Amino acid sequence: MTLLAKLTVAGACAALVACAPQDETVWSAEAVISPEGAWMAQDKQIGYSVGFIAEHARVIELRRANTRSGDVVVVLEGEWQNDNASDQAVRLRWPSPDTLEVIVPNLTLAQRTRAASLSRVAVRVVYRDDSPAERMAWLHRRYGWALPR
Repeated sequence: MTLLAKLTVAGACAALVACAPQDETVWSAEAVISPEGAWMAQDKQIGYSVGFIAEHARVIELRRANTRSGDVVVVLEGEWQNDNASDQAVRLRWPSPDTLEVIVPNLTLAQRTRAASLSRVAVRVVYRDDSPAERMAWLHRRYGWALPR
């Protein structure tokens, strides 16, 4: 094999490894168990890479109590993530055995995943100090989203 062929193969292998998702838990809160003990919800920060770019995401994971892995049901992003107390900004609560509340600061973008709609648990996002107008203005400033007229 020529040197050029070896470099091409090595480059292709490196690109495949660099582009593969590499999720790992950076931080996680203690799991919150549903009232009857069937479900567990956990607030986590995961790290992953896309190509040569490393990213972090704050997620809520839902799983059966007797399993080790679950599904991400909500992805969170907010101004509070840069604060020293960001690990306490999100709270999880089970008002009933089949309802999970994700309580977040008002300036939060909370995106439910497809897994949330397929789950047997209703996942509700509750905004602390709820002000939809303030949240929409923040989303517009941060992401350039058009404000409703």
